[in-house]
Amino acid sequence: MVFESQFALTLELTKLLPLDLLPAGAKAAVAFARQLQNAGSDIVIEQDLAELFGRARIEAKLESSFRDVVSKSKPIFLTDEMMLAGAPGPTVGRALQERPYFATVVQLSLLCWIHETTSLAQAIVRVIEKKFAAAPPDQRMAPGQYAISKTLKACEEQTSAYNWSGLVQAVGATLGLGTSYFVDTINTTVLGGLMDMLPMLQQLPEDRMAYIAGGDGVCVVVVWAHHILGLTVLVKAPSGNMVQFGKGDEQVYIDASDPEPGIALYDCSGPLKEQLILVKPDLEDVKIGGFFKLPLKGFGAFQLKNLCEAHTVNTALFEEMVAVTIAIAMLLASKLLYASGRSHKSRQRDGEAILRTSKLLFYGAHVDTNTALSYVGLYTHRPIDARLPRPASLRALPTVNPQETWEELLFVCRSLSIVILCLSHVANLSEAESFPLPLHLVYFSSGGFWEAIQSWNGIEELPVREGLWFELLITLLSGNKTLRYAHQLSLYSNWGWSVLMSTFNDEDPEQQDVGELFIFNAVPSRNGVRKAGVVDGPSSSNFDVYPVTMRTADQVVRCELQTDVQRRRTLFGELDEFFSVSLSLACTTSDGRSKGEVQLRRVGYRELHQSLWSVSKTSNCQHAVSTSEIRLGSDMAAMADFYEEDIDRPSARVLIALTAGSKDARRRTLLALHHSSQEVEINDQETPLLRTAGCCIRCAVEQADAIAGKVTLVL
Repeated sequence: MVFESQFALTLELTKLLPLDLLPAGAKAAVAFARQLQNAGSDIVIEQDLAELFGRARIEAKLESSFRDVVSKSKPIFLTDEMMLAGAPGPTVGRALQERPYFATVVQLSLLCWIHETTSLAQAIVRVIEKKFAAAPPDQRMAPGQYAISKTLKACEEQTSAYNWSGLVQAVGATLGLGTSYFVDTINTTVLGGLMDMLPMLQQLPEDRMAYIAGGDGVCVVVVWAHHILGLTVLVKAPSGNMVQFGKGDEQVYIDASDPEPGIALYDCSGPLKEQLILVKPDLEDVKIGGFFKLPLKGFGAFQLKNLCEAHTVNTALFEEMVAVTIAIAMLLASKLLYASGRSHKSRQRDGEAILRTSKLLFYGAHVDTNTALSYVGLYTHRPIDARLPRPASLRALPTVNPQETWEELLFVCRSLSIVILCLSHVANLSEAESFPLPLHLVYFSSGGFWEAIQSWNGIEELPVREGLWFELLITLLSGNKTLRYAHQLSLYSNWGWSVLMSTFNDEDPEQQDVGELFIFNAVPSRNGVRKAGVVDGPSSSNFDVYPVTMRTADQVVRCELQTDVQRRRTLFGELDEFFSVSLSLACTTSDGRSKGEVQLRRVGYRELHQSLWSVSKTSNCQHAVSTSEIRLGSDMAAMADFYEEDIDRPSARVLIALTAGSKDARRRTLLALHHSSQEVEINDQETPLLRTAGCCIRCAVEQADAIAGKVTLVL
């Protein structure tokens, strides 16, 4: 019997030697546990968390909206084996069916939106350990912090489509609080108390009341107790004002003016309130680390409005600062230089792209295009620093230190202008309105591009290296986390969102715009396993020396592909928290003593991006039909096979790669050119020119011949 595959052999083995390790009833549970584990969660940890949060009842209106948002998703296929998977994953999928897990997921979703997951996991472990302190030693089985943090992250990813920032901001506005309260987190002691007290308040709404002292996390506590659980909350704001959320007698009273944090439960069934328990923080209880996120839509308006309000600045100045930000983005965009060796070219983002992005970032604010353009004229050929002329509405303000105010405003404008430049390169920006951005902009206050802008004289061009916009966006998405393998990444995911490069599609290289990025509310997944990104796998070639087919000046050559290049199966692996991916290109030699031998080239998506970065493309022509043969002019040569070995390049100035008709051969040739460009001096590098479908071969050759210096034309 001949086995057609390894799977067929395995199947035969199971028939020959059956192995029943589990009873029939347990197999389904193990299969589900594997699904949870592949998605980053754990079946035991989810049960532990349900014991803490699953007794609460979710308010009907919020339950309906939450279910509607997190249950809508469709996969986006990146390769035949890998996709971007959104909600609902296995954690949310079960929650939509089982009420205790649903209550757990909703509450954790809010807590993860405000708190950093590792710090929140540490606080939850601390709460559980306190609960078990009085238990017998053999019953003290608290889960580990790392396991909890993974489950929290899985919950955060699978519920990321639900935007909690709107509710938190609305509560803060009602209480008359500033932005600092939005990011304020809960004390560990209060967290532990709320876990037990909130379900009890729901069960005994008239007989129990919780008293919370201190303003730590007041906004998130109100959202949790009132909006999620439907309890009536009365807050004494730091100003002393009393604000109530809900109707009837309060079930939660928060004294945000009390400097000493703590939480107490009262019995209200009698004529006098009786304190049942009071919990005060000890030395080991600390505030949980916070990381407040805002959606992309309106992010810039929030940032500038918040800063202007802090300086009691009027609306006129706010609108002028919006215009100043857009003007800075336009000025920077006009001077961007994409450079690699000799191949210098400006891929400017046009004014429409900048304005389109700005209107989304400043949603809710008045965007005055004419005012922005007037500032472009005023600031042209000037450094972007505090020496710029101050807006008229700022000069009219009676501020104590107008220059200091201007410097602070300008810092935010510069940072937001970089955000605009990054986002103007996102091809599907309309699908990314809820893309989460960190509240604080300090992440752009360091790094090469920021430093280049600070020292920029307003006249010289600003070099843009390969991957700059991608790396700036994932800096925001990671929360400024130091990422391993950053220069091998082509896709990065966090908070349930992914940023990826354009090389993931299987289109011809001419159709791939390496200046474009994509953002999706989903995470990379393969066979149910979810990871935080994609890095390049092993890149290899057969480095044997093959003869190369060459044609020189005045010879007639056929332009069609003369070398067989085909895609083979993509190789997948795992490298820490990332997928490792290698595409395989098999190249069969066309003639010579090695005719018929196969050279295998493995390459990742980031290297593909690098190989396209310095490539120029031909301009379209008006000729409908392209010739199949050309006669080589003087100082021209043609090659059929391209490899990455040290083969002597023909001395001809213009070299033509005979790859017409095969996207894989064109991709393979560009990789070879990129590889060879890393090995030569800058002065010896040549310009790679890629023929587009809108340009006939004859015109492509003429355009290559018109370029100064050495040129390789990829047909």
